[in-house]
Amino acid sequence: MSSSLLSFRNVSVRRGGAIAVRDLTLDIAPGEIVALIGLNGAGKSSILRAAMGLEALTEGKILFREQSLAEMGTPERARRGIGYCPEGRRLFPGMSVSDTLHAAMQAPRRQRLARIEELTNLFPLLGTILDRESWSLSGGQQQVVAIARALMQRPEILLLDEPSLGLAPVICQELFPAIRQLANDGAAVLLAEQSTATALAVADRIAVLHRGTLILNEPVAALSHDRLKTILLSEGEQH
Repeated sequence: MSSSLLSFRNVSVRRGGAIAVRDLTLDIAPGEIVALIGLNGAGKSSILRAAMGLEALTEGKILFREQSLAEMGTPERARRGIGYCPEGRRLFPGMSVSDTLHAAMQAPRRQRLARIEELTNLFPLLGTILDRESWSLSGGQQQVVAIARALMQRPEILLLDEPSLGLAPVICQELFPAIRQLANDGAAVLLAEQSTATALAVADRIAVLHRGTLILNEPVAALSHDRLKTILLSEGEQH
C-alpha cells in the first residue's frame, strides 16, 4: 500500500454545540476505499465535511499529501484534488446534466467534453441523460450525476456521503463497480455508507464510529458480515 494521501490526526469536530468527532486518527491511501460505518449521528458526515473545510476542527489536523489543510478553504481543497459528493446530491434543478458537468470543471471546452466522455464510459447511465434537467431525474440518476460532477476535476480522493441511500438495486449495481474501478485506477475513496453489505463488498477497509469515536479500523479481509453486524448491534445497544 502506498503512503497516506489523506490523514486525520487526533481530529475533533464540534457541531451544534456537541462533539461530533472525537480524537480521530485515520489514513486513506491511493487506490484504497475506506468505508465509514456507524449509526445516524455517529460523526460520519462531519468527518467528510471537515476534510472539505465545511466544518471547523476544535483539535488536531488534516493532512493532504502530508500538507496541512488548515489554511485552505473549500475551493482550494477542491483544486488540490479532493472531490466531494454530499448527502442529498444538491444538484442545480434548472440546469441540464451536461451543463452541470461543464460547470464543474475549469478547462477549455474540448477538455471538458473529453472528460464527460470518460465519465459516460465509467457510468453508462450518464450518457443517456446528458440532455435532461436535473429536476426530472430519479434519485438514483441524480446520485450518478452528483458523483460525476465531483469527478470532473479528476480528484485524487473522492469523499462520498451515503452514496447508496434510497437507491434502487439496479443503480447500485452500476454505481459501486464504477467506484471500485476508480480505486483500481489509483484514486482514494472515503465513503460514509449505511449498508454494511455494500461496504463489505466494495471497501478495502472498514472504520466503525460510535458517538464520534473510532472503535474499529480493520481490513475487510479480517471482517465478516456477521462480526460487523454484531459490533453495530452492540453499538446500538449502547446508544
